[in-house]
Amino acid sequence: MPRGLAPGDRTGLRAGHPDAGQRFLVELRADLLTSGGKGGKPLSHRSVEYVHAVLRKAFNDAVRVDQVLASNPAERAKRPRKPRPAPGTVWNDDQLRAFLRVARRHRLYAFFHLAAYTGAWRGELLNLRWADIDLDAGEVTFRGSTDVIDGERVEGTTKGGRERTVSIDAGTVRVLKEHRARQARERLSGLPEVLSVTRPG
Repeated sequence: MPRGLAPGDRTGLRAGHPDAGQRFLVELRADLLTSGGKGGKPLSHRSVEYVHAVLRKAFNDAVRVDQVLASNPAERAKRPRKPRPAPGTVWNDDQLRAFLRVARRHRLYAFFHLAAYTGAWRGELLNLRWADIDLDAGEVTFRGSTDVIDGERVEGTTKGGRERTVSIDAGTVRVLKEHRARQARERLSGLPEVLSVTRPG
C-alpha cells in the first residue's frame, strides 16, 4: 500500500494542487490492483472501482462540508478501466451443421434449428406461440421475451423493445411442420409440451 502523502504533498493537497492528490490516488490504485487484497492478493477491478467511489465521496465532503480542501482530486483522477472480456467462441458453418445433424433426433431440434436460422435470442424463442408463426408466408414474428426466474415464468419485451418479423426458408418451414405434427402426437399421448412454439396461440 502507499506509504501516504509526503509533507509537501499534504500541503499541496490542502492548497488544491492538482498533482498531490492525483499522485496518491494513482499509486493507491496500482497497489490495490497488484496486492491490495487479503494476503497480498490483487483486488478485482470492481473492488478498486468501489474504493475509488468511496474516496471520491470522502474528498467531496472535505471540499464542500469540511472545507479543508480546495478541490476534489478524485474528480480529476481517471477511474480504473475494466479489462475487456475475451470475445466468445462462435461456431463456424461446418460446426453448426454438425451440431444440427446430431440434434436432429432431439425433441428440442426445432428450437435449435430456429435459433440457428433466425439468430433469435433464447428468450425470444421461449416466448413464441404458434400464432406468431406463419408457415404459409414463411415468417416468424418475435413479440416478446420469456425467462424463468426462481422457478417462475417471467415475460417481457424483446431485447430491442419492439416486435420484429423474420423470414424463414423452406427447410425451416418443414422442420416446424414436423415439430407441430410431433407435438400433436405427444399431446394425444399425454406427454408435456416442451417448446415455446408448441404453446397454443
